[in-house]
Amino acid sequence: MADTTETTNIDILVNNVEITKTFKVSPDKDSTESKKVTLTSTFNNVPLRAIFLEAMKPEVIRLQGSLRKAFDTLEDGLEITKAYKSTMQAVVITPEMAEKAFLADLAKMTVEEREAKLAEMVDQIETD
Repeated sequence: MADTTETTNIDILVNNVEITKTFKVSPDKDSTESKKVTLTSTFNNVPLRAIFLEAMKPEVIRLQGSLRKAFDTLEDGLEITKAYKSTMQAVVITPEMAEKAFLADLAKMTVEEREAKLAEMVDQIETD
């Protein structure tokens, strides 16, 4: 059977992509107190290769630590290949979450932009 997997050019530039991650920060590892922080990274003119290399950094650090213990028996030039497995689960967006995001977007707009956006939405509803 022929391989029908599509190959992606890893050097293509990524544009207009935002990734948001919310996390907690506590004063130390034993603290029960924490504060929520949201980080949004915007990708414009970034090669896909750079994004993947950045994503590999934690794995490289873990491997360096574990291989260091076996350094004396480690073969120089060793090549390791492993399949990437996402730790993320499917994201479920509830109607409440969508509404909150929509309202947040509207709040960032000028009155004119809001009116144009709402008019565009009404047009979409009428043509569907």
